Amino acid sequence: MRGGTTALVVLVVVGMTGSGLADDGIVRQLSDLGGQPYNVSYNNRSMLLSTPTDKDRPVLLLSGSVHYVRSTPEMWPSIFAKLKASGLNAVESYVFWNFHVHSLEAHNNKTVDYTGRGNVTYFLELAEAHDLFVIWRIGPYVVCCAVLSATRVARPPTSPHVSSQCLGTFVPSGRAGGCRHGSGRSLG
Repeated sequence: MRGGTTALVVLVVVGMTGSGLADDGIVRQLSDLGGQPYNVSYNNRSMLLSTPTDKDRPVLLLSGSVHYVRSTPEMWPSIFAKLKASGLNAVESYVFWNFHVHSLEAHNNKTVDYTGRGNVTYFLELAEAHDLFVIWRIGPYVVCCAVLSATRVARPPTSPHVSSQCLGTFVPSGRAGGCRHGSGRSLG
């Protein structure tokens, strides 16, 4: 992720029919659903999508991970085009609540920032325009050690009750199961 490069992580969820071979019933891209709303379920073999006119169609998702706050909205169309050109049909991202809610005071005042790099509405609309499914990991927070510490996209919280090393994930310091860093020590 250093030097402005975007890494793509491929997640494969294989949808198969009873014969074990893909057939025309498999959903391969968002447009296969014809703009209809859909429900997601699963069976012992695959994820299934159901629309009002089609029930339980297996879906094959090939996903690239894009952390929207690590790029600009002007970059998103190009990123999505590259996902599609790479044969992917889905984009996956965390919701970076620590980016949208800058401090505990902002959280308490219900002040949320969805502007600029945090414009999730635009991100989701662009994904749809590029015929991409979205795997939206809503939280409650991003695990700071694995995802945020390398680039420090978030601002540290201002409360002494929250570990500043968690980079704004709002995990109370000393809480069991909270943020841990490479040493394995708790930040409490």
